[in-house]
Amino acid sequence: MSGSLEAALSSTRPVRIYTPGWEQKLGVRIWGLMFADLWRSRDLIWRLFWKQWVGQYRQTWLGYFWAVVPTLVAVFAFVLLRRHVLPKFQTPIPYVAYAMWGMTAWQFFSSSFQSAMNALQESGHMISRIQFPRESLVFASIGKNLFTLLLRLFAFGLLVIWLYAHRADVQWDIPRSILLIPLSLAPLFFLAVGMGMVMAVFLTIAGDVGNVTPMILQFGVFVTPGVMFPSSPRWPYQLLGLLNPVSGIIEGSQDLLAYGRMTQPEVYAAMTLFSLLIFLVGWRFFRLALPRILERF
Repeated sequence: MSGSLEAALSSTRPVRIYTPGWEQKLGVRIWGLMFADLWRSRDLIWRLFWKQWVGQYRQTWLGYFWAVVPTLVAVFAFVLLRRHVLPKFQTPIPYVAYAMWGMTAWQFFSSSFQSAMNALQESGHMISRIQFPRESLVFASIGKNLFTLLLRLFAFGLLVIWLYAHRADVQWDIPRSILLIPLSLAPLFFLAVGMGMVMAVFLTIAGDVGNVTPMILQFGVFVTPGVMFPSSPRWPYQLLGLLNPVSGIIEGSQDLLAYGRMTQPEVYAAMTLFSLLIFLVGWRFFRLALPRILERF
């Protein structure tokens, strides 16, 4: 009886044979397997995301308002610095909107990067006990940041409505395509996930990575054109925008807010392709390093 049952199962279900280095032998077909594994894990990703999101704001008085507080505090500080400390510089849209959009984009990138980097460390108990695609942990952690981004975009939308009501004073011709502008931040998602997966591997090897990364990201706010200030045409400050892929993406979205088009579409296109490359390479590196990572949990 048991033999006939095993024969029936073997005739209806595909059999996957695992051998040393079997993924490397697939070549380019490995990408199809990776996306298929991700699709099969969609229910797990959703459950992990919901658990993280609800747990983040549990036992708080202000609830989801905490998702917007960091952006509002940073924008308020930047506005005060520009008014009383920093030298005057021109922005294509009112500075409060410029800074709020820049900080929204930067915090989405930085929080997504850190979530992807820390996903394995925060769920080490699952990795050592359950067999499942480990990328699920990364994408579930990013889902939390995507929802936070929606809340911050809502706050930015309220600011835009207020500025539109006072458009005669602010002198900003808000483009009609403003509702589609959040899509311009999509490359930041791929860049953050790709870099985060690479750093997740190094974090399992050297814990110092987790201490250094937040300091670098905090410093990055002040050296990334498009967040707090526009890029400078003077040398060597021009390098800050040319060598930073995040800057090219954020400045492209700032142009869409100001003019309804990009003044340097070739830069944005190059940074988008670079972000996709980092995403694919980082994900592949993550998969190749998984056997070594599992030994440390």
